[in-house]
Amino acid sequence: MKTAATFILSLTAIVTLAAGSAFGAYSGGTGEPNNPYKIAAKADLLALAANTADYGKCFTLTADVNLQGQVFSNAIIASDASFTGTFNGNGHKISNFTINGGSNDYLGLFGFVDTDGLVENLGIENFAVSGTSCLGGLAGWNFGNISNCYSTGTVSGTSFAGGLVGLSDNGNIGQCYSMSAVSGDGWSIGGLVGRNYNAGINNCYSAGKVSSSAGSLFVGGLVGSNDSGSVLGSFWDMNTSGQKASSGGEGKTTTEMKMLLTFTSAPASWDFTNETANGTNDYWRMCVDGGYYPHFKWEYSPHGDFECPDGTDFYDLTIFVDQWLLEKLAQDTSLNGGDGIVNFIDWATFADKWQGDMMELADFASQWLKLSAYCADIAPAPGGDGVVNFVDFAMFAENWLQP
Repeated sequence: MKTAATFILSLTAIVTLAAGSAFGAYSGGTGEPNNPYKIAAKADLLALAANTADYGKCFTLTADVNLQGQVFSNAIIASDASFTGTFNGNGHKISNFTINGGSNDYLGLFGFVDTDGLVENLGIENFAVSGTSCLGGLAGWNFGNISNCYSTGTVSGTSFAGGLVGLSDNGNIGQCYSMSAVSGDGWSIGGLVGRNYNAGINNCYSAGKVSSSAGSLFVGGLVGSNDSGSVLGSFWDMNTSGQKASSGGEGKTTTEMKMLLTFTSAPASWDFTNETANGTNDYWRMCVDGGYYPHFKWEYSPHGDFECPDGTDFYDLTIFVDQWLLEKLAQDTSLNGGDGIVNFIDWATFADKWQGDMMELADFASQWLKLSAYCADIAPAPGGDGVVNFVDFAMFAENWLQP
């Protein structure tokens, strides 16, 4: 005999099924601009890929998504329908996917980004895209708008192949970069965009290898071919790309690509964190001639990268240690705005962003102030002094990452 409670549960299940993606297919949200669907895991992203009815809705990444083990034969999103919604990466990345397209076209994370479609603030890493025509790490064909996005992977095919976008057609790409390796054996092969048709590219760069077979046409370090389009304030690395020419953009040496003035000088006038002449939005971040390419401000953790926007290393550690156990200082980075003192709660946050062999560092830190620790009590040499402390840490730091 069915009770009222059973009826209510059954009705709830029916409503859930009827509501589809609006109730339970993602990690929250309604798909509206003020409450976008939340993509927090691989299952959410695959749900979006399968649900073409949601391609006009709004989405935001709330965590990095690792697609390890996923191999596709078509674009992951919008392979058979165009994406007209908004996808905000929110400073996160989608990584480790493979698209073996064979003779298929329009391949990338997105197949088609259509008019009114927007993809922004997204990184894609460690991917491999292969197929025939219109191939890009982020999008095969772009009619819409792509901004503040980057790619690091490989793209290979025949024609219209780019590290970020294969064909940008009446669309716009702004403040993006690609470190992806691109290869093709047909025409329109570019480090950032394969073909730029009646479209705009602004304040972008590429630094990946660009290669083609003998007889290929329209091969460029930044753009393969540019037809009635504009390419403004954009650059490519002539050394790393192996290309001295491009259908748009300005070629620079690797040394010049790692100089702040290359990007902040007029007419490019990129907006960086450590200058105000080009604006205060601070889209980009870079050391002054610090040996690094520009990256987005959101790529760097606010915790740990103290000395210069170049990643977390021992220069930052010296600043961190200098403030150890002192009160009310900048490196008080523990959760919820700090706790008033620089201590090992902050150290955990710092170490999480550390470059190098984290297993070794974690092993060392786990034995902190323990007596007779089996491997971290290393100073004074040769047998230690019975406790793991900063004497041991100094010796550990002196040999960090040395062969």
